[in-house]
Amino acid sequence: RGARFIVEVDLLADSFQPGRKLYERVQWCLTDRLALTMPFLMAFIPHDSNATSSIPSLQDIPHKELKNKETLDTLTNRHVPILSHSSPQISSDAITDDCCTATDLFEWLGGISCQIDCDSGRPDGFVSSYSCPTPNRMLQLSCNVGWRGFITTQRIQQLIMALSESEGQLIPWCAITVWGFADSPVSWDKREHGFYMGGDNHYTCVVFPQSKYWLFTALGQHDKVR
Repeated sequence: RGARFIVEVDLLADSFQPGRKLYERVQWCLTDRLALTMPFLMAFIPHDSNATSSIPSLQDIPHKELKNKETLDTLTNRHVPILSHSSPQISSDAITDDCCTATDLFEWLGGISCQIDCDSGRPDGFVSSYSCPTPNRMLQLSCNVGWRGFITTQRIQQLIMALSESEGQLIPWCAITVWGFADSPVSWDKREHGFYMGGDNHYTCVVFPQSKYWLFTALGQHDKVR
């Protein structure tokens, strides 16, 4: 009573083919023993520029097409942290005057994502005590671009590569944060995701010139990487 089982099926295994014993067993369990009806979210990845944006195999299946939602916030005269990819400071215990710590940067990026004005906060402020970490510098123009929807790994890789190629003196660094679905059944390292224990499931890639990167990963209490 109250037993809970986690069953893993490798869909890419050589033995998981129509007509094979494993395939037929899994299909029988899903159709005969479990009355499951659920929606599926799918993304179509065209192999060439002439391919259509629809999935041909779904033409006879009831479905609807969803578009990603894009937002663009232009930020003017904002302070941004000064970073050094060659000597990242993990915490304030070893802080220097040359660059911001990685933990302070991660927190600041969270404030920007929540549309918090980090320039108006003061340590003793009543409305907001949060301010841009030091050291920092003023940028006349910066932006916060967001996409909401089902975004494929290929698109994220293309975005990181495009940003790394455009880095230069005018763009000292940029950051890409990817949020996974909070209720995803699996998370890091293909392990079970502790949704009801927190739901943290995102990472941030900080891109520097010359193909230098920082990577932050956010794990829930029960999401442990092997």
